[in-house]
Amino acid sequence: MKILILANSSNGLYRFRKMLLDRLKAKGHEIYCVTPIINYKEELKTICELEDIHIDRRGINPIKDIKYFFNCMKAIKRIKPDMVLTYTIKPNIYGAIACRIKKVPYAVNITGLGTAFQKNNWLKKLVVFLYKVALKKVSVVFFENVENKEVFVEEGIITEEKSCVLNGAGVNLTDFPYVAMKEKENTSFLFVGRIMREKGVQELFEAIEKIKKEYPQTEFNFIGGFEENYADTIEEMQSKGYIKYHGSVKNVQDFIEK
Repeated sequence: MKILILANSSNGLYRFRKMLLDRLKAKGHEIYCVTPIINYKEELKTICELEDIHIDRRGINPIKDIKYFFNCMKAIKRIKPDMVLTYTIKPNIYGAIACRIKKVPYAVNITGLGTAFQKNNWLKKLVVFLYKVALKKVSVVFFENVENKEVFVEEGIITEEKSCVLNGAGVNLTDFPYVAMKEKENTSFLFVGRIMREKGVQELFEAIEKIKKEYPQTEFNFIGGFEENYADTIEEMQSKGYIKYHGSVKNVQDFIEK
């Protein structure tokens, strides 16, 4: 089969889906990935045919989204896939609608609901409507947790029969083998993820300030990029000695071990 994967970042595609790409390739499928290329270009090119595409990941500019939709249409027409797999909200919606129009079988992976579902406002209503249009002919919708699936079913976006809850994305235990914890004097915590309000970092910062006042030797380490403007907050927290920010790193194993 010729399989086309639509995603919103080469970073996430390589870090979180590499094993899937490897497995599909090992089974003899031709893999095509159309995604914004940020990092891991050469690594991905050893696994799949890689093509760059622009997505305004967090914006709500209709002109940019329509342009992305037509680029998806062009990619499908050019590649002629037997199956399309999409990840994250904009590929899930606009990529799926393109698949419907082109009459290509497609499967969608819901990695999270995102900020659009947090408030019952016009944006949520628009996203629900677009998802209903996009997923009407979907083969299957994969979810990473039951709660997300229940939201989609309750909103009437899909039926129970078309949903599949995965057992989690998992961890490669070859890349992340068990390592015994070393004895050390101080308790340390490690945050690995995008630093954004949706991840609960605001509450985490408040908790850190309280803990550091009572247990000043406790360490808090942060790894990850900024999805929102938290530069000033990070700088202030570091200057007070509350946290240590290590930026966005490719290899987190050493930090986890420590």
